[in-house]
Amino acid sequence: MNRTTITLVCFFLLQSALAFAVDPPAPATGSVTEATLEISTIYKGFKSFAYAMSALCALIGSIRVYTRFQKGDDARSSILVWFGGCAVALVVPSFLDVFFK
Repeated sequence: MNRTTITLVCFFLLQSALAFAVDPPAPATGSVTEATLEISTIYKGFKSFAYAMSALCALIGSIRVYTRFQKGDDARSSILVWFGGCAVALVVPSFLDVFFK
């Protein structure tokens, strides 16, 4: 790790420690139920957004893979990265259905 990374990690750890020291989190009485309801209502919009982002990722990935093929480069790693990312973006909302239904 370089010096900048270590400095940033230390800064974020100090910032989070100070945030909890100044304003400790409230006890979870009814806030868990409220948060669950709020997340459940937001989830449907997130699912549509995740599918749209997956389609955009597939479009950009296919263009990049096509340009690599045209240049004569080895495109196997590029195919795995782009379409693996699309597969993950498609599978995550399906797994989240289990938690929010």
